[in-house]
Amino acid sequence: MFLIVDTNVLFSFFHSESNVKEYFESLREKGVSLLVPQYMFGELLGIKPHLKDAPLFALSLAFDKAPIWSREPRLKMQKVVEVLHDKEVEKYFGLAEA
Repeated sequence: MFLIVDTNVLFSFFHSESNVKEYFESLREKGVSLLVPQYMFGELLGIKPHLKDAPLFALSLAFDKAPIWSREPRLKMQKVVEVLHDKEVEKYFGLAEA
């Protein structure tokens, strides 16, 4: 199973209060492959690509509409690809304690 990860989630990985590291580990243990478009490494360095969200959707579509993990509400305005926020990732991949 695949999950496309947006830059805003990657930035959170580096915050000490963030639980993103725990999510990454739990997803890895469940066999989920996290995918990141190559341009995002430039974005992490402050380089903003043109039409920056297009590669997220292209990657998702290339992997049979794999969900996108993002904290940007505007990405949910489309109905083609499922966009998940943190709690939705927990539920979707069964990470939350029952």
